[in-house]
This record gives sequence, C-alpha cells and structure tokens, in this order.
Amino acid sequence: MEGLWGFLLTELPGGRTRLVVSGYQAMRPRWMGRFQYHWVFPPMVWIMQARMLAVLKRNIERASKAQTQPVARSESAPVAV
Repeated sequence: MEGLWGFLLTELPGGRTRLVVSGYQAMRPRWMGRFQYHWVFPPMVWIMQARMLAVLKRNIERASKAQTQPVARSESAPVAV
C-alpha cells in the first residue's frame, strides 16, 4: 500500500486563502484496495481531515492575531531611533 496526502495554501487578494486538498492511494491486491477505499477509508479520512482542518484554522487565527497585536516593551529597554 502507498499513498500521498497533500495540502496547498495559496494567498489570494483581499486577505483570502485558497486551500486545495489532494491525495493518491494504491494497494495490491486490487480487490482489497477497492473494499478499503469505498468502506474503510471514507469515514477515517473524514475524521482525520476534519481534525487537521480545525488545527490549521486555529494556527492561522493564532498567527493572524499575533501579527495584529502590538508587542509590549519594557520601560528600561533602549529604543532604536
């Protein structure tokens, strides 16, 4: 059995992002692959992909929030002019 699962994020104008999810699987013997691809993988992939997308969303929102918040500066720290 072999497979590949990829996620591609592309930045779009207007602060939007496009997400493309793609995958490939191959298995021998073929009858076993057909059974797994139609009955076993769909619920398993749905669970894994839903979790990955939730984590991706959380990480992007966290990074965006960190970029918009000002950095706190200590009073004693020198300021470059």
